[in-house]
Amino acid sequence: MPVTHVDEIANNAAHGGTLGFVGALNVRNAAIGIWYGAIASGNHTDPQYHDGDELVYFISGVGIAVVEDERTAVTGGMLLTIPAHQVHIVENTGADSLIALVIMPSTIRSFDPDGHEVESPSLGSLSISPVVYEGEMS
Repeated sequence: MPVTHVDEIANNAAHGGTLGFVGALNVRNAAIGIWYGAIASGNHTDPQYHDGDELVYFISGVGIAVVEDERTAVTGGMLLTIPAHQVHIVENTGADSLIALVIMPSTIRSFDPDGHEVESPSLGSLSISPVVYEGEMS
């Protein structure tokens, strides 16, 4: 039975945080990608939306998720569902990294709020847009 420890995941630096490819599942001929991500204290993702749904399972840390205009506190043990085409950000408001598993179609495309496609880095054999960013909260 294959088992991987989180310390064995090859993480890529992604604008102040990390994002590492965990694996992919094929569900009814659709590839679902799973990534392990961390947002450093005081940082947040850039505003973005995707052409597919996204699930974010928070493992540890605390933060704020904003999906469209709805704000909600997030912490370890919570699952955030982000429907396709919904502009969203996640901000780490805690002292420690905000750690999450991100689950979405491996062919997903990401866009900034103005509709411009965000370049996707290659992670393993799949490509997605980065989830973890640093910067000022606007």
